[in-house]
Amino acid sequence: MRDLVQSLGPDCELALHHFRDVSSSLVNIEGPVTGRSPGAPLADLVLRILHQSNDPPDLVNYQPQTSEGRLLLFSTLFIRDDHGSVLGCLCLDRDMTRRIVACNLLKDFCRTHPLDNSESGSQETFIRDMEDILQGTINEILTQERKPVKLMDKADNVRVVRALDARGIFLIKGAVEAVACALNFSRYTTTTSTKGVGSESSLSTKVDSG
Repeated sequence: MRDLVQSLGPDCELALHHFRDVSSSLVNIEGPVTGRSPGAPLADLVLRILHQSNDPPDLVNYQPQTSEGRLLLFSTLFIRDDHGSVLGCLCLDRDMTRRIVACNLLKDFCRTHPLDNSESGSQETFIRDMEDILQGTINEILTQERKPVKLMDKADNVRVVRALDARGIFLIKGAVEAVACALNFSRYTTTTSTKGVGSESSLSTKVDSG
């Protein structure tokens, strides 16, 4: 039993009971979980089960109630003779306190929180340089239009530019020129298309500095 307990770890205990005298049924015990010694009586839960049935089922991974508040996990396997009569039991007792504390710490460490601004979404792209995010965002917005650039009218162009501005694309240096190239019109037209989006004066500053 000692070798088995050592392999299970310091928070485990094995207890062997013989039922010929339930007042001192504990024959052998290894491990520190319950603090008992050989000669200790049978636990009250097992006594109740024996009183209720001559052929009790094994009890696997149940949580006993303790006055100390520890988080325990027990299994009780009944030992029978050749005729099926119950002679005793082998109990595997585990103190799960440290494991559950560690589990809660991991849950706290892995907990996620949704972004407050639902309009911005939670998708985030990790880029090598600003050119990647600039071209990627332009292509994404153009794809949403569901028509070739050469077939887009003024309203389509304004909608694209405003969508790009909402994504903060004009904070990137060179964005105005890149958008103008993608939409096949001049830098002046791109700047004009952004009028009326948000604060016109602040947006003009962004565009002009691009």
